[in-house]
Amino acid sequence: MDSSTIDLCLEMFDWAKFRRTKGAIKLHLLLDHDGYLPSFAIVTEGNVSDVKMARLFHFDPGTIVVDDRGYNDYALFGRWTTEDVYFVTRMKENALYEVVGEKAVPQNRNILKDELIELRGPKAIEKCPYPLRRIEVYDPETEEVLVFLTNNLKLGATTIAAIYKERWQIEIFFKALKQNLKIKTFVGPVPMPSRSNLDSIDCDADPTIPSTSISISMVPFESCGLVTNEPVYSSRSLDLVEQTLRDTTDSL
Repeated sequence: MDSSTIDLCLEMFDWAKFRRTKGAIKLHLLLDHDGYLPSFAIVTEGNVSDVKMARLFHFDPGTIVVDDRGYNDYALFGRWTTEDVYFVTRMKENALYEVVGEKAVPQNRNILKDELIELRGPKAIEKCPYPLRRIEVYDPETEEVLVFLTNNLKLGATTIAAIYKERWQIEIFFKALKQNLKIKTFVGPVPMPSRSNLDSIDCDADPTIPSTSISISMVPFESCGLVTNEPVYSSRSLDLVEQTLRDTTDSL
C-alpha cells in the first residue's frame, strides 16, 4: 500500500489542493503481490494524508499489508491485529518501546536482531496493546541498518525482510504509470447510485459544469512497459470518495 502525488496546474485546477502555490492529486493504491496489479485505487486531493485513506480499507484475515513509515499509526496497527491482518513496515526512529523477548538470529544472514517488544509512550500501549516484532537487518548494498516493525510473530526474520523488499514493486509501478500516464479529461460531478462497482460510473458529464472531479484510467504494466490499452480501474468523484470506498470494499 502506498500513494503517489501527480502534479497539476493550480491556476487551472484550483480544487486540486496540495500546497499554497502548487496543485496536485494523490493516487492511493493497493498493489496485489499476485501479478503486481492494482486491487484497488482511488484518487484524492493532493493534501489528503496516507493514513486517513488507510483507515478506510478493510482486509481479509491473513492479509499482509506492506507499507512505509508514512503509514505508521498505532491505532491502525492495533485494529489490524484484532482483525488478524498482518503488517510489515519501517519503524520510526523516535518510537518508544520495551524489549520483552528475543528470537534466535539465523546464521549466515544479514539479520542483526529479532526482538519482541511492547510499545511505550503516551497512549501508544492503549492504541496497540499487542506484542510486536522489531527486526534489524543490515543492507550490504546501502551499508545501512534497516529496522522493521511487524505483528507477525511466526514468519522468519529473513522472510519479513524479503516481504518488505517487495514493497519496491509499487514504486516501480508508480514510475511506469507516470511515464505513460495521460490525463484524458476533467469532468464535473457525476451522479452515483448508493451502491456501485468500480466500473459502473458514467463520466460523461455536462462540460459546462465546473471542474471538480477527475477521470483517470489505470492500465497494467510489466517491467518492459505498457501491455494493454484497456482500462482496469477508474477514479471517481472526489466528493464521493469516502462513501464509495466504504460501499465497494465489502465486495473486493
